[in-house]
Amino acid sequence: MNFTITNRQYAHNILHTIENKIEDGKIYNLTIDEVKSMKTKKQLGFIFGGIIKALVLYFSRLGYDFTPSQIKEWLYSEIGVRETIFLPSGQAKEIIKTLSGMTKVEASNFIFQLLNFIDTSDALEDFILPPDLRYCWTNHIDDSMLEEMSFISFPDRSERYLNHQRSLTCVRCGGRGGNVHHIKRGSGLGRKNPDWFSIPICAKCHHYLHSVAGEPNFLNEISNTIGNIDIELFCKLSYFLWFSNYQ
Repeated sequence: MNFTITNRQYAHNILHTIENKIEDGKIYNLTIDEVKSMKTKKQLGFIFGGIIKALVLYFSRLGYDFTPSQIKEWLYSEIGVRETIFLPSGQAKEIIKTLSGMTKVEASNFIFQLLNFIDTSDALEDFILPPDLRYCWTNHIDDSMLEEMSFISFPDRSERYLNHQRSLTCVRCGGRGGNVHHIKRGSGLGRKNPDWFSIPICAKCHHYLHSVAGEPNFLNEISNTIGNIDIELFCKLSYFLWFSNYQ
């Protein structure tokens, strides 16, 4: 059994559930880990800056001399947060917020959408974003995110989500994915885990997982990349962020 606890009442309910599941004569292991707190806007700005630097270097290698400001303007125009303001004349005008002008929630969502845009943009087909930067959002999880996640349903099957996963870059090497690996942990004989319990992976790393490393060793390899959080929580949060931003 794996649980994500978001408040004391939820903890009480979980402990009651565990009590009913425990059988006499068997030994159980209970581990409690605290989920990392959300990063500040300043830290999100550092993440954004790291992505901009990587893109400047990428375009430079292709022979394009784009400045950081030009790349920022491009990204803001593609996925930026838009807001309608009213001028003294009464005329409405749409503006695009910069990261500094966004709320913390807007900034967090912007970074997540930026990462997905990089994964799926045709203009960045050969760009490889380091996986630890691609999955940097695992380091800014907060209680409100976990609370919101507890209210959504997680369907066993979702072809739309699997297609989204296939469009993402590989969780291990950062290359274009195309494959989805369903986590085997807890699945019985002949039973596949739900579609949300999966990770995006390229064909080469997928072969490596099955033929060389094995799933437990593979998950240990990518542990730092996903912020050292439990793989089930990582998969749930990945589905939740997709559901929140694209449904």
